[in-house]
Amino acid sequence: MQIVLLLFSLILSFPCFGQHISEFQSLPAKGADHNFHIPPTHHFQLLTQEGRMTETGFVMADKFDFTCFIPENQSSTKGKLSINFERSPGGVVIFDMAYDTNRKLWELSQGTAVNFDLVNGTQKNCAGTLTPWNTLVTCEEIQGGDGNGDGYNDFGWAIEIDPFTKTVIDQPNGLIGGDKLWALGNFKHENLCVHPNRKTAYQGVDSYGGYLFKFVADEAEKLHQGKLYVYRGSKDGGGKWYRIDNETPSQQNTVLQQAQALDATPFQAIEEVEYNPIDEKIYLAVTGENRVYRFTDDNPTGGGNVLNFETYVGNKSYEINTPNGTETVNWGTGNDNLAFDNLGNLWVLQDGNENYIWLVKNGHTQANPKVQIFGRTPLGSEPTGITFSPDFNFLFISIQHPFAGNEAYKQTDATGNLIHFGKDAALVIARRALLNESIQQNFTAFVEGKKVKTNWTSPGYLESHQYHIERSKQAENWEIIHNTENINFTTSGTRFEWEDINPISGQSYYRMRTIFQDGEELISDHVLVYNGSIQEDILVYPNPSKDQLTFSFPGNLNISSVEIFDGFSRKFELPMQLSGNRGVLQTSGLANGNYLLRIKWEDKFITIHKFVKAK
Repeated sequence: MQIVLLLFSLILSFPCFGQHISEFQSLPAKGADHNFHIPPTHHFQLLTQEGRMTETGFVMADKFDFTCFIPENQSSTKGKLSINFERSPGGVVIFDMAYDTNRKLWELSQGTAVNFDLVNGTQKNCAGTLTPWNTLVTCEEIQGGDGNGDGYNDFGWAIEIDPFTKTVIDQPNGLIGGDKLWALGNFKHENLCVHPNRKTAYQGVDSYGGYLFKFVADEAEKLHQGKLYVYRGSKDGGGKWYRIDNETPSQQNTVLQQAQALDATPFQAIEEVEYNPIDEKIYLAVTGENRVYRFTDDNPTGGGNVLNFETYVGNKSYEINTPNGTETVNWGTGNDNLAFDNLGNLWVLQDGNENYIWLVKNGHTQANPKVQIFGRTPLGSEPTGITFSPDFNFLFISIQHPFAGNEAYKQTDATGNLIHFGKDAALVIARRALLNESIQQNFTAFVEGKKVKTNWTSPGYLESHQYHIERSKQAENWEIIHNTENINFTTSGTRFEWEDINPISGQSYYRMRTIFQDGEELISDHVLVYNGSIQEDILVYPNPSKDQLTFSFPGNLNISSVEIFDGFSRKFELPMQLSGNRGVLQTSGLANGNYLLRIKWEDKFITIHKFVKAK
């Protein structure tokens, strides 16, 4: 089994799109500010946010938690996205989603709230899991009494969902209409993980003095019936699994009391349990003990022994290598959600101290640490709900309970739009090449008087890098005409401008080369400008414009395209009429402000004209 998994991981370790998502230089250790920070080698896209309405009329609630990509036929570019709401009442929304390979962006549609009425509702939907058979499990991090008299406590269960029909699964031999996973026991569930054998599930109690459980289903892929065990033993050595009665509603409601009677080992809030497909060990994050433990289960399909229980990471300081040099950083408090990538690297989301996203590289030990900071979340927030696409090119995550004041601070995501982190948000993260690769596609150049003016907007999440402005007569043999060295970015999107005061006469091309801290480079699309009499012969009026903008041009020119951009390089589609050598754009729908009119002529050259939209 281990050899098969190792071969599988080696195959997946070479993504078809280039470097692995885990390759980056650690961020410096800093306190939170109003924005989301990741390495400059990566990019993020906002998928949805608290308060937005889906196409089905569902308004996104707050407290985003488990954020799960469910692939369709193991596709890494098409599937479902589910989001838990850790609130009361709780819930789960499931979107259809697909990756546009041309735009290099994800598109969501048909966000549908799962109906939990048949299982008497749900609350505090915290983490969960994607099963090997592609169903979704959501977990209730709260207990409640039997308010409806069906014999089961109302809350404190795991619930299995079919993400493709977006409905709760009606388990065999249970209640009429719908069931929670009663046999797994009733307690404050944070998450569970399912072993590759498709029968065994590991789960922990998210409360102080909670316990570690193992469930073994009687039949593969059927979590409604099986044997339940609790761990008793050392956290530095080993122990055994002890059987818990879980056949009747009364027994299933009282698994905590049974565990206590067996003198099971208490843990200070088990936030997550995960299976590592590389070393086949079980890992658990215990938030109150500031550690991630791991152990070997010598009999996953039965009782048996727990071997080599040990601290894997946490409860100490580590040296990290950042662009600023080596820093010593304390692991801190509140390690929470966990996920493994296909190389055996452990991603740890922190709910406490600085709320970092940590990466613990495969091969890490406490004696020989391999720890990095991948992300720093906005003020007031914590990262939640991490999952990956099957090819491990895309990471899905949420930002929970950020400060509302963050809304005043904007940064640019992969769409090129300015966004804020004043509300809960779901994101997808990938290497730059996979999310709108040319982050400087908003680079533009245009003639203004006797000069060519260039401008662009920098995403606020980047730490620092360099820009080179390059020019060419024939879009080859480019020369560097300006460079900006070691720019330190503000915490919001930043606007940059530079003027070429000695432009080439007639037709010429401009482009921007971005050089990142790690040495990687990106080159923008080149922009063709015309510095000469034709530019001067094109008239744009009235300027300022109220409801209409007219442009006239020499009769020997033919238009290929007309585009409108605002000061943040957002593109607008406006109604337009062309008649002879004149075009009329309807500008009444634009907000007041400064805009650029970009006209491409016969696919040969481009002219750009500034105008103002006013009342």
